[in-house]
Amino acid sequence: MTHARESSCWGTGLDAALVDALVADGHLLEAEDPSALRGLRQAALSAAPALHLEAAAPRCGALLVGVTGSVVAGLMAQTLLSLRFAGFQKQLDVILTDTAARFVTRDLLEAYGMRCWQEGFESQGDVRVPHATLAAQAEVICVLPATADSLDRIARSACSDLLSLTITASRAPVLLVPAMNGTMWTNAGVQRNVAQLRADGRFILEPNLIFGAADFTRDAPPMYGGHGCLWSGPAGLMAALDTVLHLQAPT
Repeated sequence: MTHARESSCWGTGLDAALVDALVADGHLLEAEDPSALRGLRQAALSAAPALHLEAAAPRCGALLVGVTGSVVAGLMAQTLLSLRFAGFQKQLDVILTDTAARFVTRDLLEAYGMRCWQEGFESQGDVRVPHATLAAQAEVICVLPATADSLDRIARSACSDLLSLTITASRAPVLLVPAMNGTMWTNAGVQRNVAQLRADGRFILEPNLIFGAADFTRDAPPMYGGHGCLWSGPAGLMAALDTVLHLQAPT
């Protein structure tokens, strides 16, 4: 155990035995100095499974993915393309919040055969009332990434945007994948919303501690989330969705 590790880990109140176990299992990276750790970080980022395109039989009929306005939304294109080309679902619909549309373009997703939605009164094909149709069709709903603001709206059943409205109108299970900086994730109000969502039967995919998404070049503070970076990527998301579908299946 190096002095650098002691000062960086134990000062945060982390359990020593837990950290040792995480390092032994390869979930945490350890190095003698910051430059070596940066090299390990780069290797981990280079090897991250950002795409999963292996085709398989569909595991559900209709999947609805809500993308909200975290900077991590900029990493969602490869995730959504993986869902599309792996054929996890027969029908893939994507709701983009207004802020999410600043990070991922609707045209790109629609070019690859995904139906995208942003407005509550938008119509496509035979769909005239999006929130009602999408809510009824979805076998599972996934909000990825889920910002603090979106968690609040969903916890309150706010119905103030198409995503919270559709979730409120649906009986489908909901998997929420939070992504935000550490101060926001540990905020008492955010944690109250997370507790309420769990009590309401929503599924929370616990976020991972990653390097700050806004700045990979300097000493950026850590954030939570990071699907497609140091998380298990689209294959891990599909496994989580499989679990949710299994838990909700009639017995």
